[in-house]
Amino acid sequence: ACTITGNDHAFTLIEVLLALALFAISVVVLASSYVNVLLGLEAVRVDRVLEQEMAFVRSAVLTAPDLETIEEGGELPTAELGYAYWEAELEPTDVADLFIVHVSITLEGTARGEERTLEDRLIVLRPSWSEPLEREELRAASRERLAEMRLNRPL
Repeated sequence: ACTITGNDHAFTLIEVLLALALFAISVVVLASSYVNVLLGLEAVRVDRVLEQEMAFVRSAVLTAPDLETIEEGGELPTAELGYAYWEAELEPTDVADLFIVHVSITLEGTARGEERTLEDRLIVLRPSWSEPLEREELRAASRERLAEMRLNRPL
């Protein structure tokens, strides 16, 4: 006959099931955290690649030889995202030789496989894009504004 005394140290079935349940929950939480970290790292990598491709297209737009090339737009092969198609719209400012360039870039091979269009706004000082007559008119207007500001300045 077997007798149970107070010195027996064994786990009951409920204690074992409770320990297994806690272990399973902790494994699920840790695994989902790991997956979230991996997804975050991939998103950062994709964003970095996208920013590098945008910088490449931006530099191509800014180094275009003439105004007509800028207004026509173009396409460029990128390092990782297929082709980039860009269009630019120039907006003159009140300052001579200063332009605002609105660039629209469509990337054909993004990480998710779909096309992605990005907008960018650049402020560019480019004397070769100005017409000489317009430049002189803008400079005269700037001189007048400066003279007016000097007169209205408190002493």
